[in-house]
Amino acid sequence: MDEVRKLKKTDPAVAEELLLHLVEVVEAEATALRWKPAPGYFEHLAILRRKRKDYAGEVAILERHERWYPGGGKFAERLRKARALQESER
Repeated sequence: MDEVRKLKKTDPAVAEELLLHLVEVVEAEATALRWKPAPGYFEHLAILRRKRKDYAGEVAILERHERWYPGGGKFAERLRKARALQESER
C-alpha cells in the first residue's frame, strides 16, 4: 500500500492501473478462499477516479465493491454522491 500511496502522488495513471490489477487479484483470491476482498484498493481507486472527474469509472468501481459488501457503509454514501455527479454531467 505504501507504493500505491507514493504512486498516487507521483504518477496517478500508473497508480490507477496498479490498483485495478490489485482489485482483480484480491477478488480472485476472495473467490477462491471464500472471503471478502480487502476494501482499501477499491477505495483508493475510487478516489483517483473522482480526482480526475471520471465519475462513471468511480461509479463502476464502487458498484463492484457493492457486489461484495452490499450496503457498504461509507462506500454506499460515496456511491450515491458519485452517481449524482455522473448524472449532473449528462
